[in-house]
Amino acid sequence: MFEQVSAEFFIPAKAISTVLALPMGRFNSVGSRTDNFYLNEHVGRSLASAATEKKLPSKVVLGSDEDKEDAPAAGWFKGLVWSPAGLVITDLMLTKRAQELIANREYIYFAPVFYANAEIPNDLIGLVLTNNPQLRRLAYGR
Repeated sequence: MFEQVSAEFFIPAKAISTVLALPMGRFNSVGSRTDNFYLNEHVGRSLASAATEKKLPSKVVLGSDEDKEDAPAAGWFKGLVWSPAGLVITDLMLTKRAQELIANREYIYFAPVFYANAEIPNDLIGLVLTNNPQLRRLAYGR
């Protein structure tokens, strides 16, 4: 069974074009969910390869719209690469509105949304701008 989950990464208050989408190693959810996840190099490279084969870019939405399929976009991305830190988005393009919300610190986290089978992410499908991320990183570089 596949589950859709979110992760979190703090947004710096400056121009953004690259984002660490999923970290290498272990990370877990907080709140009502207690799932644990693990990303290694093999899976990360596979996710990056699959993303480059997609015909359409992945969508970025605002946190309040994350459950709405037809929510207006806050941005788009298509490029994913593997790095020693994890899976990195290389071509993040945010709308003017999203850039303003980030600059004003109205949103401070990116929350990647992905499908997972057991504890292994298998499809990064988008990003959410949020102030209430549900996943936290447990360890780096494993």
